[in-house]
Amino acid sequence: MKYPDKYLFIDFWGMGCGPCRASIEQDMGQRASIASRDDVKVIYIAAEREPGGSQAYRDYVEKWMFDGEEVVCVTDEEFARFQELFQFSGIPHYELITPKCRRVRDDMKIRGFTSFELQFEELKEKLK
Repeated sequence: MKYPDKYLFIDFWGMGCGPCRASIEQDMGQRASIASRDDVKVIYIAAEREPGGSQAYRDYVEKWMFDGEEVVCVTDEEFARFQELFQFSGIPHYELITPKCRRVRDDMKIRGFTSFELQFEELKEKLK
């Protein structure tokens, strides 16, 4: 396992999604705090037509993403598989996976970065 003993907070996003980019850009302070935690790994997954992403995508990631945040660029087809697996159609979309590789139920989801710290601590208590 690549991230043992960590919760995986997955952010499905896209370059053409204004709310996705606004969240990434506006929540830099909260994201930096989350990235420094040793119990959570943030993973961004976006679809791009070009392998490795367009130049605009690579420039954006270079400017806005932190060390400690995993950034993954997948094909449109791979992204569609994620949409099917996690049953979502719109972005941004967030998923939380427990250290035991279980998806957190919809009724207990964390809904973004803004209040992550509080929601995450409450969630860990509920999952005990």
